[in-house]
Amino acid sequence: STSKSWLSTKASPLGDTNILLMGPPGAGKTTVAKIVAHKLGIPVIDIDIDVLETTWKMPVAAKLATVGGQRFLEEEGQALCGFSASGCVVSLTGSNPLHTEAMQHVTQSGLVIYLDVDSDDIIQRLDRMKVNRIVGQAAGVSIRDILLYRKQFYEKWLDLRVFCGRGDTVEEVVEKVLLAVERYQKRDEETYVSTRCDSAELDGQKTYFSNVVVEGLAADGGLYVPKKGFPKISKKEWLRLVSMTYPERALVLLEKCIHPLDISASDLRTMILKAYGSNFSSERVAPVKHLIHNQYVLELFHGPTASFKDLALQLMPQIFAHCLPPMCNFLTLVATSGDTGSAVLSGFCQLTGADRHRTGVLVFFPEDGVSE
Repeated sequence: STSKSWLSTKASPLGDTNILLMGPPGAGKTTVAKIVAHKLGIPVIDIDIDVLETTWKMPVAAKLATVGGQRFLEEEGQALCGFSASGCVVSLTGSNPLHTEAMQHVTQSGLVIYLDVDSDDIIQRLDRMKVNRIVGQAAGVSIRDILLYRKQFYEKWLDLRVFCGRGDTVEEVVEKVLLAVERYQKRDEETYVSTRCDSAELDGQKTYFSNVVVEGLAADGGLYVPKKGFPKISKKEWLRLVSMTYPERALVLLEKCIHPLDISASDLRTMILKAYGSNFSSERVAPVKHLIHNQYVLELFHGPTASFKDLALQLMPQIFAHCLPPMCNFLTLVATSGDTGSAVLSGFCQLTGADRHRTGVLVFFPEDGVSE
């Protein structure tokens, strides 16, 4: 149950909704939570200290040593199932996301923010902190193995990702958390304008991401662009992106461009994994091959139709179907003299169920054949 000290006396930016910080051990959840709560003027709760140790009457490390990893996860999950609070910043444990029932319970009360910290940074921190007991740790299992295994659970439960660059300071992470919360609140400010005119906004009409996806071109014939411009990415963030897989990179970048209330992080991840999976003949999707000296080639022909347009058109139909109003059927007409037609047909053919029935595609090819 909730202690009175956990009830906010000041207004949280999300009202009664908690801000739930999630991430692996060493991600800085506890420290970041304290600073974020202080800046917002609301209470902070550390699940390790305020819930688990209070319930068990012993340190968390001692509990893990006593009962073992599997039993620890179950008892930790049951303790979290009894947790209740509102309008607080909550620091989850690194292993909370491994317990489905507990996460289903706690996520109902808050916005889950994943502190996506570089693995090398985490390993260095844990080494400095001399952490030697983590759930899942065993002979032959490294910290890196544990971090890689747990990543799937963090990805499953997140609402917002705070993508941390290599070597980001606590202050930089705190600022990113605050900006993420602010962005979530101000969805109405993420609008689009035409490259030719801003007349829609002048008329009091706002154009959102879903409108842009379905409409394609603006009414005045211009292209839609974000009114506030594209998100900025720091050098330290670019350094992390370099070593990621194509789907991982796509997910991070698109989350920055698409508001989570337009497409949730979970839905976006499902779309991306489907778009860039076994349908590509290369696991790297768009591999860079070294020729000679300083000459490299980016290969964009590994998609299902061997067209570079597969890179966009294996994903775009899924986003289109998601943004289409539920009771709306849509026919897309495509006129092409090249490989656009086959890429479009392949992409829309991947849709299933109701989405496939609601979206039709008709491709026109030149009477005398396509381009050579």
